[in-house]
Amino acid sequence: MKRTSPLPKSFIQSATLALLLAASSVTGDVITQTVNENTTSFPWGWNWPVWGTPAAMPAPGNTYIIPSGFTLRTPNSTTNSTFLGDLLINTNGGTLAIKHATGTATVHLVIGPGSLNNSGGAGTTGVPPSPIAGSIQAVGNINYSASGTTTPQPRHTVLLSTLSGAGNFIIGNCLTSSVYLANSGEAYTGNWTNNGGRLEIVGATCRSGRASCT
Repeated sequence: MKRTSPLPKSFIQSATLALLLAASSVTGDVITQTVNENTTSFPWGWNWPVWGTPAAMPAPGNTYIIPSGFTLRTPNSTTNSTFLGDLLINTNGGTLAIKHATGTATVHLVIGPGSLNNSGGAGTTGVPPSPIAGSIQAVGNINYSASGTTTPQPRHTVLLSTLSGAGNFIIGNCLTSSVYLANSGEAYTGNWTNNGGRLEIVGATCRSGRASCT
């Protein structure tokens, strides 16, 4: 009997991304991040020239992808910031590092599997909240953490974004930090898992009867 080999993971991820892009209202170019903001020597943020070859700033009308193993940062700032591209995709195990505080970072984000890491920045202890607005579509699991070197070191993320999709939102390694859902989660069908830290539903709407929304 002929044995069929399983499809490699990279092929499945590529096919999934292709279907995602086909289903989305994607216009313009699809551009991948080529400069990794994974150390303190890259404090720039998402609107700096870290995209494509040669590396350039993002531009309206295009879709941008965080590749596997890469980190992209929100600006290390207390002022409002909006990602200049139309859509940001983190579906291949990359990390969006939350570096802003007080001011709101706005982005239309498709994520999963991928990580959100509130790694502080503006406001050295991370005490000021980090609001995120726009939209978050969880097409796979979201792994959320809030790193810190002292205990307690609260770093609070406020989700002003509308939340949708079926990927699970997994909170872990957060010490005293919290995730606040402050906008609509009515279209979200995934599960919340709290492995550390705290989840609060603040003025949001969630699907009725869901234990994750109580």
